[in-house]
Amino acid sequence: MRGLADSLEDSGTNVDAGDAYNAIAHHAGGISNSAQPAVEAAFAHSIHVVFTAAVPFAAVMLVLACLIPSVPLRKSVGDDAQDTAASPPR
Repeated sequence: MRGLADSLEDSGTNVDAGDAYNAIAHHAGGISNSAQPAVEAAFAHSIHVVFTAAVPFAAVMLVLACLIPSVPLRKSVGDDAQDTAASPPR
């Protein structure tokens, strides 16, 4: 299956495939000048909606991360920590 980048190269369109908005617009035959402001407004609105929906989840996750208790990974530091880790349990 051919990707968008391959199609753009074959069509001779001078568009960077990493620029998704322009790549899709040129690949689909372009967006008319009268429709372009509406497409840009719809794109901006959709990004705003996604960001607005993600903010409460991020705030809840931050609060929950702050509530996680701190648990020390080991009780001693230094050479004797290696000795206790290497010795078999009794």
